[in-house]
Amino acid sequence: MEALFNQFSTMSNQILTGDNPFNPYDVDHLLHLFELEAYNSWSSSAAASHASAFAFAAEAESSIKAVESDMDALIAAAMDEFHRTVEEAERLSESETRGLVGAAEKVKRAGESVGSAAAVASKRYLDGAVASATATMRSAFGSAGKIKKIYPY
Repeated sequence: MEALFNQFSTMSNQILTGDNPFNPYDVDHLLHLFELEAYNSWSSSAAASHASAFAFAAEAESSIKAVESDMDALIAAAMDEFHRTVEEAERLSESETRGLVGAAEKVKRAGESVGSAAAVASKRYLDGAVASATATMRSAFGSAGKIKKIYPY
């Protein structure tokens, strides 16, 4: 590009001093060379930019893969912890359930024995009450034959 500027400067000086007559084709040719140089510079810059974009994309992809593997490891660890917690909770709930079932069976047996004792006591009380009522009735009927008057007037 520097050489083209020097050539343009030289051509301008020659035209201004009158050493060379003005030729539009020479100027057009020089402008065409400027255009080619600019295009080549732009394409090499675009290629470098393209290569740097590819490098950036590759770096980003490797970073994403590293983060994904870290996330997978964290998720796996969390799932292992969750499974251990669930197993521990199941084990504790099973032992608690066994303890509660055992206590309920003891209470049931105690209730049954208290119920049977109450039934026996109730039957004995009823038998005693019937015996007492029978004795009272016999006594009343037995003494009724001895009394001649019902009303003592």
